[in-house]
Amino acid sequence: MNRLKIFALGAALCLALTACAVQIGPAAQLTPAETQPMQDEQQPVYSESAEQTPARELPVEEVPAQSVPTVVITTDVEDGFFDEVCSYRLEMPDIEDNDDPALEKIENFFDAFEDSLENYCGTTVYNEAQTRNTVANVTGAFTAAQEAERLTVTYTLTETYADQPGAAVERTRTIVFDVTTGELLEDSAG
Repeated sequence: MNRLKIFALGAALCLALTACAVQIGPAAQLTPAETQPMQDEQQPVYSESAEQTPARELPVEEVPAQSVPTVVITTDVEDGFFDEVCSYRLEMPDIEDNDDPALEKIENFFDAFEDSLENYCGTTVYNEAQTRNTVANVTGAFTAAQEAERLTVTYTLTETYADQPGAAVERTRTIVFDVTTGELLEDSAG
């Protein structure tokens, strides 16, 4: 008999639980899709309509503007002569702050430029003075200006020969660099 009472009590308990489940209703019960972790192709159970969702602005990560170095130029003077036939005085731009790779490239350009001018004096001008049986003098000077990222250097080379002192030969060269990269943008003779 005890078994029958326990069975009847168990059946009554099951019936009561079933009745509660019916009263709660199926909307409150979890479906198998909700109990599993979401996968890429599954959508969440709830969604907002496009009209209800406010537009969201995502923060744009600003790229910091590359700082433009201010180029500090001093004048380096190189004096020399070749066999007392050709003398020269070359004022050359000397770029300060060679810790900056871009400015170091510009400084290296002017070091090579100075070497080429000395070579020009020792060969072309020297040979011309020898041919004319006179002496020659070469003077080099520059002006420089920086505008934002561009450095413009105008270099003027003047050759004078003693046999024609009033007939100087003048050559001008304009050289433009990007100071942020050290790249040569323009190199033109004028």
